[in-house]
Amino acid sequence: MVVDPDLQALCCLICQVALQPDQISGHMDNAHSGLRLDDIQYCQAIANMKVVTTLPTSIIGGRHKKAYKGLKVHDGLACNACTFVCGSEEWMKKHHRTEHPTMILPKEWSFCKMQQLNKGGNKRFWQIANDEEPLHNHQEIIDRLRKEMAEVTRVEQVAQENRMISPWLMTTKWHEHVAGHDISMLRKLVEIPKADDPEMPHLQEAVEEYFIHAQTLLKVTDELILQRLNSPDPIKE
Repeated sequence: MVVDPDLQALCCLICQVALQPDQISGHMDNAHSGLRLDDIQYCQAIANMKVVTTLPTSIIGGRHKKAYKGLKVHDGLACNACTFVCGSEEWMKKHHRTEHPTMILPKEWSFCKMQQLNKGGNKRFWQIANDEEPLHNHQEIIDRLRKEMAEVTRVEQVAQENRMISPWLMTTKWHEHVAGHDISMLRKLVEIPKADDPEMPHLQEAVEEYFIHAQTLLKVTDELILQRLNSPDPIKE
């Protein structure tokens, strides 16, 4: 048994699965009957290493999520419309028909690497990075982008022509937010990153992955919030 430093959970090196502390005794009896456990030393080790008592119900993965060292890496398929991954084409087709009924069923799926906590109650898979793909610290990228944005943007309030301000602008106050900024620079800051950007080659994939995950939240978003997000232009009504 080992403790994965990132997951902070017990993992069986032989079976490559995660286990709760109260599951170890039963796991050894069923899977490794030749081994014996020293209860006193075991409890002391669990306390010293601050092992979690319960496993998470799910883990958010991604194509740049590094693998947990104590868990087995599986070959799988990734859904093209959300973050779902699985081990068979039949299961992926079932998922697509259930979760994306209005979309055309793809002829092929993207291959990926994935992990799961165990084969019991925590068997849901999540995607991880391929070994040959370099891992990127997204927080470092975000911090660098914020620094660059702060250097190239200046906020200067300028007088506005009242006749050009519509009721919609008065509500959203966009004319105040963009006042004093270089319009071309603002457009450049919000455009989709280029896939061949030499400095941030995987930023486009990260943005698309974030966008796809955000779309899945629409089903559970409060109706009043959705109405506010889709508020119409009073002039056009």
